[in-house]
Amino acid sequence: MFNVEVEVNGIIDFIRTYYKKHNLKGAVIGISGGKDSAVVAGLFVKALGSENVIGVTLPCNSLLSDKDDAKKISEHYGFKLFNLELTSVFESFKNEFSKEFNFDKLKDSDINLKPRLRMASLYYIAQAISSFKNEIYIVAGTSNYSESYVGYFTKGGDNISDIS
Repeated sequence: MFNVEVEVNGIIDFIRTYYKKHNLKGAVIGISGGKDSAVVAGLFVKALGSENVIGVTLPCNSLLSDKDDAKKISEHYGFKLFNLELTSVFESFKNEFSKEFNFDKLKDSDINLKPRLRMASLYYIAQAISSFKNEIYIVAGTSNYSESYVGYFTKGGDNISDIS
């Protein structure tokens, strides 16, 4: 029978062991306001302490309610939350590229650009925080097993992380 407490404690132990083995300090997590990132944030806070978890909202033509939900998650677990608005970066990228190609035919490419911009941003932030604090912060993934199993992810985007 599935025992939630045993599973949660096993994950927390895994995180702590991994961090100790590799001399790591903290985690940078993209907080969407959804269930997956909320669960990951909670596990990392329990494993490392809220002072060692940095949440980042990365809106890109996103709903304001997503950012509000992310704020509720950070307040509940007590970790610092940064906002990095990516809409202008996304639009600039698309506008530059559409000078050479038919804009209407880029819609399929647009779908995968957002997760790739978000992941590049999380790695930038993790490196910046590591440099500022002189301690190693890594990117924690928020994809769930079923998404990975069926291939529901963006290669080079939401499937990339240092620990998952």
